[in-house]
Amino acid sequence: MICRLDPKVTASTILDFQTEIGELWGGACGRNRGVFILEPADGKTYDCGNLPESWGIPNVGSLLSAQPAKAVTALTNYISAVYNSTVVKGPSACDFNALAYLTCGREEPWRTVPWYNKIKNPIRAVNIGGLFVLEQWILPGFVTWGEETGIWDQYTFSSECKKMDICDQLKQHWETWYSADDFLQMKKFGLNTIRLPVGYWYFAERVGLNPAPYLVPDQDLFDAHHPITNVIRWADEAGLQVILDLHGAPYSQNGLDNSGRMTDDPNVHNWGETWLYDETAISETVQILSSMALYIKFLSEEQDLDNVMMLELVNEPWVFLDMGMVRDFYILAISSVRAVLPDMPILLHDSFHGDMWAMMLKYFPFDNVYMDTHIYHGFNPSDIASDSYQADKQKMYVHERMSCAMTSMLRYETCSAAPTITGEFSLAIDNCMDAIDRKFQNYGQCDRIARRSTDPWWKDHIRSFAHRQMDVYERELGWSFWTYKLDKHAETTAESAPLWSFRLAVKEGYIDTSYPPHACRYDPVADWQDKASTATPASKPAPDSAPADEGAVSKPKLAREQDAKTEAGEDADLVLLAPPEEATGGRAPQRMSASTSPGWVLFLVSVAALIGAGVLLAHRYTGGRPLSVLTTQLSSAMQAVLPSSVHRGQYETVGDSSMPVGTQC
Repeated sequence: MICRLDPKVTASTILDFQTEIGELWGGACGRNRGVFILEPADGKTYDCGNLPESWGIPNVGSLLSAQPAKAVTALTNYISAVYNSTVVKGPSACDFNALAYLTCGREEPWRTVPWYNKIKNPIRAVNIGGLFVLEQWILPGFVTWGEETGIWDQYTFSSECKKMDICDQLKQHWETWYSADDFLQMKKFGLNTIRLPVGYWYFAERVGLNPAPYLVPDQDLFDAHHPITNVIRWADEAGLQVILDLHGAPYSQNGLDNSGRMTDDPNVHNWGETWLYDETAISETVQILSSMALYIKFLSEEQDLDNVMMLELVNEPWVFLDMGMVRDFYILAISSVRAVLPDMPILLHDSFHGDMWAMMLKYFPFDNVYMDTHIYHGFNPSDIASDSYQADKQKMYVHERMSCAMTSMLRYETCSAAPTITGEFSLAIDNCMDAIDRKFQNYGQCDRIARRSTDPWWKDHIRSFAHRQMDVYERELGWSFWTYKLDKHAETTAESAPLWSFRLAVKEGYIDTSYPPHACRYDPVADWQDKASTATPASKPAPDSAPADEGAVSKPKLAREQDAKTEAGEDADLVLLAPPEEATGGRAPQRMSASTSPGWVLFLVSVAALIGAGVLLAHRYTGGRPLSVLTTQLSSAMQAVLPSSVHRGQYETVGDSSMPVGTQC
């Protein structure tokens, strides 16, 4: 794998990336003890204060005053040298603030998959959640849930429904909740695939297993009018491919309601104790997957339905399992499936350990295998906690930036393990849907949901959040939104419903169904602060307003002047610029003041980060003078740089990446 400067950064565009470059130095200069070497080695050790002479720039501080062409060369060389000096090249090794990318021969992997000729694009899918595996938060109006009835999931519904004479409600649900029109609408939305979650019980009888207590359709699995077959046929008629997903395995793979059977203690009643170490459970799940393979073969050979493009072996194995044993299960399962369908593409869930699968799949005995990861921003306390309206906005801004920071993690999983799809994501940055999180705690995050729904600020930033996620995911195999729709009760009463229902998100204008590319080309607009206390100009345009073709972006006048200097052989100063007027919805380009520019604040944050590495580097070059003296000198220098208006409230930074793991779908 090679880490390279993103080709979007050139001598003519580098002016647009000063914010990112300022942040980059702050983190990168501290890596590997702050030093790097060249390949081949030249007998010298370098650092941010001492760049190789051949680069034409003596240190990182000189970059901002260098000729753009020289700056690009130095930046290119620096990224490559730091990456090559890193021993453990994990998911963050090539994370240079979205200015670099891993190249490994798997760029845009969606172009080389077996189904490419059918869709000609990255996977753009929705999950059909709640249809064949019940989840209370998706279907609050389906039944009276909870202690009153003892119904918490599909297992308890099937166990209790006879007592209340409501079993037919489930059969009616299978037949009526979705229709052919839903899938035609999906196609109109520009989607090309559905991910279809199913439980093991639908396939049990075909291999001699007892599905009880789960209810199953009256039709035989190989009946042309089985409810699952109806959905696959409707998808085919609409021109949609299908990822068939074993969402619920025998005995539950994670102890969550999305597996069919919920438990109060997932560490006991899941794969960790009752599944992964239970030969019966392993054997039954492998048999179920063999039954699913036979079903796919039946669809193709007898129903003329060949739109099942992948089989996912199991959804979200519990995060704390022994991944080596999960790998062993995958080998058994693939062997069983391939005995029926030798060329069937297989999808493996990474169990929220994407970085581990580089090793797990290094000598994997199968090809035509792909990875599934799920990325949610609405479950971890650090992701969702906020107790004021301004904090809510700040949180959204941070998650917009986090979305683009996922690039490095996903690129690494594709390059080191297998081409990766983000099989579940949403637009939520909170866990405010009723019953979505069994361990819900009130941090104040849900107190202002109604106010958000009427504030235009939120529409703009939710749209930015959506398109940034899709942009990053489409650089790999693509994405599948969770979920296409909620029941009528949820969609009409839950204030957070448009963040989880794809069709509502489109209706609200959160998702542009032309799926504009390059959403991460610019930072999100940093206008979350209270204007009464701090003036916060727009830093860069929201991604949905950026042109789809980057080459069509008109530069602001000041940038064109800098280009003229470059062409004339003069040194062009790098200055903080507002984005072009054409990309900001008519806002005139303007030069930002140093005291209020978000880019300037971010640069100062980066300078502060440099101090930590700088102290060590200075100590190295000063013959061991006391660090306290050096720190005092550096502090004095910073006082001359910091504008008086900067205060702690101008939070503008975000960590390298985030992989929320809480309760997923």
